[in-house]
Amino acid sequence: LNQIKIKKDEEIAKAALRENEERLSSFMDTASDCFYLLDSNLNFIEINQKGLELIGKDKKDIVGKNIIEIVPGIKTSGRYEQHLEVMRTGQPFVIDDNIPHPVFGDLHFVLKSFRVGDGLGFIASDITERKQAEEALRESEDKHRNLFETMAQGVVYQSADGRITSANSAAERILGLTL
Repeated sequence: LNQIKIKKDEEIAKAALRENEERLSSFMDTASDCFYLLDSNLNFIEINQKGLELIGKDKKDIVGKNIIEIVPGIKTSGRYEQHLEVMRTGQPFVIDDNIPHPVFGDLHFVLKSFRVGDGLGFIASDITERKQAEEALRESEDKHRNLFETMAQGVVYQSADGRITSANSAAERILGLTL
């Protein structure tokens, strides 16, 4: 009777473990960020669907491979040493990185690297759209500033309470002001 109870408890534990693994796998594969897990030798042991899309390979072509094989130029960029330092010290690091991609063009990511047991974990968040929007805004502001400064007509900006906040060169000349 005791053996039957132990056997039943084992089956319940295995079912719970299987359910947790399926839940974790589902979470990772539906996430909008890239997740990577590497062992102590910096070999890939897990990668989610978004990470596979970024790298452009199948899971079977990634798992078991060293980061040097998968990420060209990682040693020359200094990132390899940074990852080893994270494993040595346990101190995570975060970088804003531009990654050239053969299909999608330049992609911008925030990469978080942290120790997981004796290995390394990464979370890469795609911020390409935000970077493109920031660049478009910067370009728009530059065009506006150039137009504002080179207009022959005087232009004065003032706050709601009537204080002059800026004036272009023509307005300064016409009004005899220096701001």
